[in-house]
Amino acid sequence: MRRAVGCVGALLLPCFMLACNGPPQARVQPGVWPFQPRSIRIMPLTRLQTDGDDAVIETWVQLRDRDGHPVRGLGTLEVHLDNAAAGDLHHLSWTTQLETKGEGQLSRFDPVTHAYLLPLSLDPKQLPSRPRLRATLVTPQGERFKAQRVLPDPDDT
Repeated sequence: MRRAVGCVGALLLPCFMLACNGPPQARVQPGVWPFQPRSIRIMPLTRLQTDGDDAVIETWVQLRDRDGHPVRGLGTLEVHLDNAAAGDLHHLSWTTQLETKGEGQLSRFDPVTHAYLLPLSLDPKQLPSRPRLRATLVTPQGERFKAQRVLPDPDDT
């Protein structure tokens, strides 16, 4: 019996020693906010709506942190519309500021999708044959994150 208690104690001793070392240390660098944007994407919710003389591209842009989770962010968001087909250099562009406060950001950020909604209005005659959106986030530190998406034909949706 003593031998069994001794064996069990010898087996459990390393487990107790490991538990005494404390919790594992986080791998976060001091002074670096881990939830800042590290990438962006134009979400599949993005769509083109045409109605007679008006066209609107409902652009959904999501910022993601280093772990790929959606976050809010600061900086300048530039969105360009061009043609995915070769040879067409014509493009349109829109720019907006992402800020931590103010009606602008709060009204654009959707808490359900964790993305920014940017309705982009244009004349339907300006639509390229294969519309492609390119988004660039320029952070206050000067970092640039890019994404692009070719829009489906509105007749196919």
